Amino acid sequence: MQVKSLYVHFPFCRHLCNYCDFHKSVIDDQKLKDFHKQLANQIKSNNDFLKTQSFGMKELSTLYIGGGTPSLWGESGISFLLEKLESSGTKVSKDTEFTVELNPGAWKKEEVLSLVELGVNRFSVGVQSLNEQVLRKLDRIHSVDDVYKTLELLNSLDINYSVDFMLGLPAFEKRDLFKEVDEIANFNPSHISSYILTVNKNYKHYGNLPDEDFVANEYLAFVDYLKKYGIFQYEVSNFSKPGFESRHNLQYWKSNSVAALGPSATGFLVKSDSAVRYRWKVGEKSNEYSIENLDEKTLEFEKIYLAMRCARKLDLSKLLPRIEKLELEKVCNHWFLQGFCEGSDPCTVTLTSKGFLVLDSLFSDLFKFLKN
Repeated sequence: MQVKSLYVHFPFCRHLCNYCDFHKSVIDDQKLKDFHKQLANQIKSNNDFLKTQSFGMKELSTLYIGGGTPSLWGESGISFLLEKLESSGTKVSKDTEFTVELNPGAWKKEEVLSLVELGVNRFSVGVQSLNEQVLRKLDRIHSVDDVYKTLELLNSLDINYSVDFMLGLPAFEKRDLFKEVDEIANFNPSHISSYILTVNKNYKHYGNLPDEDFVANEYLAFVDYLKKYGIFQYEVSNFSKPGFESRHNLQYWKSNSVAALGPSATGFLVKSDSAVRYRWKVGEKSNEYSIENLDEKTLEFEKIYLAMRCARKLDLSKLLPRIEKLELEKVCNHWFLQGFCEGSDPCTVTLTSKGFLVLDSLFSDLFKFLKN
């Protein structure tokens, strides 16, 4: 069995934002050298582990480098990765969707051009907001002008890119979200991701977080407003023009196998009736990984939950053949009456944006049948 997708975690930033809980640290030369050594070891260990699970990784359909701030890695770092992958038998071709996360203000033009030369054909830009005061309160170190310069460069290169927006932000000041969307739409991105801010109670602005009703209304309004620009929801947090969905992220939601490299990165290997999730450790044990084995029933749960994240027709009678159709019809009818789904067939549904907001609750409606 071949793994066609790979995620690589680059764990360094210029600055650590106050809300982010991803594994990362401030970059320096020694840390980068150590990371390269760890990565070389992990590539070998990863291939060995795949073999023990009857998998291989010859040619990638998608490669995603996230972080951290991968744009700081530059040409030399990403060349290092590609060379190590190639020498281990893993090929990245011109047909590979090759995504690198790019933070405004954390790049140089010549470096971006070099990445494109190396085969990067998609960037994910961490905009978050187009309000200077909001950016400062979020502890972001880029400016709105940095965002404009980044998107202008990518447009001049005629390259595919996505823009990240953050919703549910603390009440720093009144934010005109629609105005921000209008400004971003002027650059004509093909893809937008939105994330509702979730933080621990020790977050410095925790007391200013909006209530659930505000966040729900903001999310629904955001989803609806993007349609004005031909950008449609295809997953809970992701929107695109038709044909520009993230091929890499779709691998997760379709429950396909995705390998992983880098500290704290998680891979998922799917077999016919079971799966293995593995996660790389950090620090001195960075060449070790923890393993979680999923049996047939647990894998079934995950496949259903992930499928429900996508805005596509779901025939629940096929996904859940063990549940009596009459019981499924009752559940689906309840969802329909609440506005959580659309569909004419009693058991074939497409979740609405309102349904995505209460996804965990909808899955619980099915889980009561699944757990028996």
